[in-house]
Amino acid sequence: FNDNDIVTDGSNTVTLSNNGNTAIAVAKIDGAWTVADETAVTINDWTTSANNYLKIYTTSAARHSGVWDTGGYRLATTTIFSIVEDYARIEGLQIDCNNGANDCVKLASTTSSGTINFDSMIIKNSGTGYAINAASTSNLSEVIIKNLLAYNLGNEGIYGNSSDIDNLKIYNSTIVKNNTNTAVSNTGIRYALAKNVAVFNYGGLDNNKNFLNLHADSANLICNDDSCTAYSNSTQTTQALIGLFTDFENYDYSIRNIYSDLCNTGLVITAVENDIAGVSRPRDSLYDIGAFEYNGPKPKYRIKSGGDGGIKMQGYIEFK
Repeated sequence: FNDNDIVTDGSNTVTLSNNGNTAIAVAKIDGAWTVADETAVTINDWTTSANNYLKIYTTSAARHSGVWDTGGYRLATTTIFSIVEDYARIEGLQIDCNNGANDCVKLASTTSSGTINFDSMIIKNSGTGYAINAASTSNLSEVIIKNLLAYNLGNEGIYGNSSDIDNLKIYNSTIVKNNTNTAVSNTGIRYALAKNVAVFNYGGLDNNKNFLNLHADSANLICNDDSCTAYSNSTQTTQALIGLFTDFENYDYSIRNIYSDLCNTGLVITAVENDIAGVSRPRDSLYDIGAFEYNGPKPKYRIKSGGDGGIKMQGYIEFK
């Protein structure tokens, strides 16, 4: 639309005027999807700002529930989902790169002043492409990735640029290279600020680990090598995937129970209000780590070690 355009429904007319701001462009994806969308996506040549951004999202009818959904919207293409813009919001997509050589998502903003948000996405690609590649530009907008689940990855998970480590921010996300921990020359997350993030099975080679070259303020990470232990409140877990997740063999990476190391071990991040399935955060005193907030039953009382090999109980407990 342009200034002074006249829009009519056949009986009523409206004359448009330019108030100095471009419109917010929204692509709403709705309904059930019996087949995958195989059309490549490139977002480019828009005029955007903080109040006039691009938004692509799925409604509840088209969205997954945290597990890959063949009845929901899914983008299946060997060509990348590319964003060359400064202000965009992408929510609730499933992307399968079909074992391709291209990156699933590639970022190349035009200035360093924008904000690009990704929320509640599932990405898989057992090919040679990256899940999310933000390494191709040293002039990156602020990129916020939250509630991401990425798995079955043949290469890097999320790869930033060493010059933009302040601008790539990853919150409450889960990345599992695959369900077997095999030494590989890839990294789960590199050159980013990460908080409440879990990464597994990148093998633990000297220069290629679950986490590598993170921002010093990264915190509350969980991994199964020693790459997260240098960061505040982070843990090298000894739990196997079967103890952490509900059904990892069928790619259900929700939290198994309250004894999972992911449960109630994160920090509060006000920008992350819900999890990948829409569950409000937190359900306990702290956030859970990863893309999911535990949403199962919890005991009324908990008994834990007193630290000296005994059992500590506090309060009044009646055994029957």
